[in-house]
Amino acid sequence: MSFTSYAQNGEDVILYGALKQIDGGFYIDIGAYHPIIDSVTKAFYDRGWHGINVEPNPDCFNLLKVDRVRDTNLNIAVGNFVGEVTFYNVVDTGLSTIRSEYAEHAALAGFEVQELNIPCSTLDVICSIYDVQTVHFLKIDAEGAESDILQGFSFDRVRPWVLVIEAFEPGTMNNTYDEWEQLVITKEYEFVYCDGLNRFYIASERTELRGCFRPPFNSEERSE
Repeated sequence: MSFTSYAQNGEDVILYGALKQIDGGFYIDIGAYHPIIDSVTKAFYDRGWHGINVEPNPDCFNLLKVDRVRDTNLNIAVGNFVGEVTFYNVVDTGLSTIRSEYAEHAALAGFEVQELNIPCSTLDVICSIYDVQTVHFLKIDAEGAESDILQGFSFDRVRPWVLVIEAFEPGTMNNTYDEWEQLVITKEYEFVYCDGLNRFYIASERTELRGCFRPPFNSEERSE
């Protein structure tokens, strides 16, 4: 079976190299954006995986709801508290954010920005509500909210095998992982690779995966 990559930066190819032995695996995608375009999970869904997609953008959420019928799709934000948050929907882009300064930059660049009030929950609460047990990979792409999301996750009962976390400010090479990497390390995760956009980590109990994150990354057959 050939492997078609849908992800923005080949993240799915890298993950598949580490997890291709898993049948019917489970993912959590925070900042899922679109069911196909730039999707880290589409190739896995096509192989029988399922999971939880979190997407605050209402238009993208509706697309996910139609396309990903085996998945749980949530139209909320994820952070370090349960309540309500202001969400800046940068129309027709993947730049939507809860960070007002990021939204201001997008507006100055000429993008339309809509201000919405939406529910916010934590990853711990989501995992409890949906009785999540095993997560093979957790992907976080939240345009500046990565630190808040990680603060709302204990990593105790649920320990994703692999973390994929966007690590740079949108449209720049300014790193944001200084804000949250130490938290990940203290939860006993090991940094294994950076693809120029995301940083990849493996759980300390999954050291057998370490060698899978040495380029070049191979799949059965990659097509784009």
